[in-house]
Amino acid sequence: MYNAQLEKANFNKQKKIIEQAEKDGITILNNKSFIAEALRQCLNSVIQGSSADMSKRAMILIGQNEELKQLGFRMLFPVHDILCKLFCRV
Repeated sequence: MYNAQLEKANFNKQKKIIEQAEKDGITILNNKSFIAEALRQCLNSVIQGSSADMSKRAMILIGQNEELKQLGFRMLFPVHDILCKLFCRV
């Protein structure tokens, strides 16, 4: 009964429904924020993983580019998990 009411209610009404349930001796646990955080982490891991793959691929292609080598460019260092590419002319 309470779950059906909670699904249709806005935040303020949900608080009142939960308070009424507690008065009736029923404890309602709200794990929506936990679920939302888990969903965010799932999506974020795909995005960051793809970004890391693209960065690694770019580093390989740049390292193998003969034109850049002939011009005297080289990769200095990757910076933390984003692998920023910094170049200098030697």
